[in-house]
Amino acid sequence: MKQSVKRSFKYAADKYAGLSPKQKALLIGGGVLTLGTGVYFLLRHFSTKKKNKFENASFEIGSAETIAKQIKMAFDNNGFWGTQLEELRRIYSAIPSKEFYRKIQDAYAIKYGNLNADLTSELKSTEYNELLYIMAAKPNKEGDPAAQSKHTFWANRLRAAFDKEVFGYFPATDEEAVKAVFIEIPTKADFDMTDSVFQSLYGKTIMEELAEEINYFERYPLIEIIESKP
Repeated sequence: MKQSVKRSFKYAADKYAGLSPKQKALLIGGGVLTLGTGVYFLLRHFSTKKKNKFENASFEIGSAETIAKQIKMAFDNNGFWGTQLEELRRIYSAIPSKEFYRKIQDAYAIKYGNLNADLTSELKSTEYNELLYIMAAKPNKEGDPAAQSKHTFWANRLRAAFDKEVFGYFPATDEEAVKAVFIEIPTKADFDMTDSVFQSLYGKTIMEELAEEINYFERYPLIEIIESKP
């Protein structure tokens, strides 16, 4: 067997020894091109298989692939300018854990690219921070205790809403984000606890912040949401 291998190498060496440098270069180039083409089509095959698997799984309610597609659809906003922030807020609030979010990121990468990069390009900094706070409150795995209390969670989201800027300079408030948090808070007792956390973290009460940020006629409907709580 060893002798046969040696003879094969000797035959190959003798065969190519008589070739000119140009012929050798063409032969090597052809081999590299053939190898490169094979690798390209192999990678393309695996990429297509991954994308097909993604599409097959992206019509299953609650799958990582489906949520990845819903996030992309919120970015695309049915072809209109802007991103459907309310839909993104709903999607992120429903994600059960940080571990599952990593699966969503992996699924998104197969079809669309880097999710965090797209979030950065699609959202204002305060909108990005709101989603960041939503994810920060998630447990590492389903069934684990929450990473932070629900009152800290709501307080941080309100801070992000109050920190909104228009055109990157003029201070404003994301009233829809404030409204979303107020609706989520189930009782007046929970609001009071959230208010205590907000004051300890940021040095003001929620109502003091509202009074500074929004005029009476705009903040009255928000106050009504809390007043209607049990």
